[in-house]
Amino acid sequence: MCKKILYQFSLMILLSGNMYSQCDSFENRVFKNDSIKFTIVFVSPSVADPKRRVSGRYVQLNMTKECEMLLLKKDSAFWMHHLTNVKDDWATNLVLYYLYQKDATAIAYLFSTREKWLKIKRDEIRYWRQKLGRK
Repeated sequence: MCKKILYQFSLMILLSGNMYSQCDSFENRVFKNDSIKFTIVFVSPSVADPKRRVSGRYVQLNMTKECEMLLLKKDSAFWMHHLTNVKDDWATNLVLYYLYQKDATAIAYLFSTREKWLKIKRDEIRYWRQKLGRK
């Protein structure tokens, strides 16, 4: 009985450690402007969760719920570091749009590349600083 509990506990620690390493690996890939893979999808209220009352365009990433939860726990200093790094800024902005379900209509039509997005980068950083500061 004791061995079984110890085995289950060890397995639980091993699996949670594996989850963190998978998310660390994911972070290393996702926070790179040249390698982020995303789509912008249209979501209507009938398809979206019941809390969403309006339709819109949203960033879609291939991210596990575990990684989402770990990223949502990051502090604003983490996000500001990545938003101000020229190798990570565009990708980080897209991750934040995904995590916080910010409408991405402007990105879809006007700022679909990093080069175009640089025109509003300062405004985006200001928005995220304010939003994440209240977290």
